Amino acid sequence: MSISAENREVDQHSGVGSAGKFLVPVIPSVDTGSGLVIFVVHREAHHRWCSDPRLLVLLLAKSVAPVLWDDNSANLRISVAAPGHRHGKVVKIPLFMNQQEDTPELG
Repeated sequence: MSISAENREVDQHSGVGSAGKFLVPVIPSVDTGSGLVIFVVHREAHHRWCSDPRLLVLLLAKSVAPVLWDDNSANLRISVAAPGHRHGKVVKIPLFMNQQEDTPELG
């Protein structure tokens, strides 16, 4: 089976989230300078931000399965190669709708 925007079929790497939403395979593009993450879901580009974009790039480099977007929890689910985990260990990376700005502490 495959992902289809029309009938929303689920392929072998996808699943159904806790509220019945689908986990969708995505290929994220990451700007390590700003933390901007862009990916496409059902022909629509999504712009999100990651608080640690360098870690995200490292995890993507070690992924052993398609990266999944969980719209329910706003997380990327990345299966990373790890000893004792045949299909990879799932790491969830939260993505934010707005850029998170670091504010310097005063005092």
